[in-house]
Amino acid sequence: MHASDTLIESRDVVIDGVDCVVSIDVDTDVRPDEFDCYTTEQIEAWKMNDWTFVGVTVKCDQGSANLWGIEFGLMPGFPDITLDRLISDPYMICDGISRTLPQTLLQEIMS
Repeated sequence: MHASDTLIESRDVVIDGVDCVVSIDVDTDVRPDEFDCYTTEQIEAWKMNDWTFVGVTVKCDQGSANLWGIEFGLMPGFPDITLDRLISDPYMICDGISRTLPQTLLQEIMS
């Protein structure tokens, strides 16, 4: 999953009545061995491409925002993290990316 073509998946979704596109790209700038919160088993699973770090981008007519460094895939000790799981609670995505959006734009997206 650590490839030059970084797009994993893109999907049209509706968040609070707003048409959006959510895409997930591989985040090649982050490695689990840079943090002290991952077990040896989790780092080995990352090296085997069982999971990776990604960036989630949400685009809509009002603008776009993204959040990077999110775990994605099958990490030991956690449920499989897929786009379906991320989208099943779109507020998780919007809450996570709200730091990158001007507050007025976030309010427009969520209203």
